[in-house]
Amino acid sequence: MTILQRQLLKIDVGDIRRLYSWLFRPAFRIALMIAAALLCIAYLLQVSAMTATGYDLAALERQIEELKRENQRLSFEIAGHRSMTNIQERVADFHFVSIDTIQYLESGDAVVARR
Repeated sequence: MTILQRQLLKIDVGDIRRLYSWLFRPAFRIALMIAAALLCIAYLLQVSAMTATGYDLAALERQIEELKRENQRLSFEIAGHRSMTNIQERVADFHFVSIDTIQYLESGDAVVARR
């Protein structure tokens, strides 16, 4: 027999009754109820925090979608400013003139364009 088995055999009915009497004391019951109440409060706080996080997440997802739409709108606006018709309108606003023929001047290795 091992030491543990011998110790288990030494436990008598009186020890078991003392153990059960300790479990059913009012102080133990009160401590057990307090522990259960604390666990319930901790659970409610955790659920509340998760709900608040869910609302924050939904708000951030809406903001992401709004920023994506704004980005797309700005991309279309940039493409419009780069279009040929818009460039030609801005050329007229800056009083640029178009040229008919280009004459190139050559002096050694350098080439220069002349109107």
